[in-house]
Amino acid sequence: MDSDVIRIGQTKKRIEALDVNMSGSKFTDVNLAGSVFKDVNLKDTIIEDADLTGVRIGNVNLKGATLDGILIEDLLKAYNQRS
Repeated sequence: MDSDVIRIGQTKKRIEALDVNMSGSKFTDVNLAGSVFKDVNLKDTIIEDADLTGVRIGNVNLKGATLDGILIEDLLKAYNQRS
């Protein structure tokens, strides 16, 4: 087992991660409802099969980010140009 890996399985406890480098982490079958992420680097993160109902995202750099294969910057540009 990799000594640099922390494995958490089948817990119902609240997890707080402060000042942590989670680059390359993997989350599978996780309920993040009500979670708060502040000052987060999600560069090259992949989110699939997710319920994003009610998710609020603000003050972010979206360069290169896609939603179903479409650049989010392009979606926002089209939204802002609508009449």
